[in-house]
Amino acid sequence: MYINQPSVIIGKNQNVWAEVNVDYIRQHDIQLVRRTSGGGAVYHDMGNLIFENILVDDDTEFGNYAYFAKSVLAALQKLGIDVKMKENSSDLIFRDKKFSGMTMFKNGTSLAAADDYV
Repeated sequence: MYINQPSVIIGKNQNVWAEVNVDYIRQHDIQLVRRTSGGGAVYHDMGNLIFENILVDDDTEFGNYAYFAKSVLAALQKLGIDVKMKENSSDLIFRDKKFSGMTMFKNGTSLAAADDYV
């Protein structure tokens, strides 16, 4: 788990000029980062908590977003927060609104799954 300074993170296949107001992020000293996985553009700052799994030599759950989300969902539900996972998606939902998304990638024998929590 970690937090970032103000940053816009874009997926590996995204066009910076189509997704990001580059002048704005330059004016406000916001970092631009391209991640190694796909997915949409997200904004991180000190109010976000990023949860990441890095696995080596075990890709049996690759693509199974529910597997990686279950511990976070269970912890939030234990706190009385009614969260769930959107069907056929990597989106985590609170009050019918997405509060987190996930992406995965493989690199040799490593697997990473990352979640952005607001």
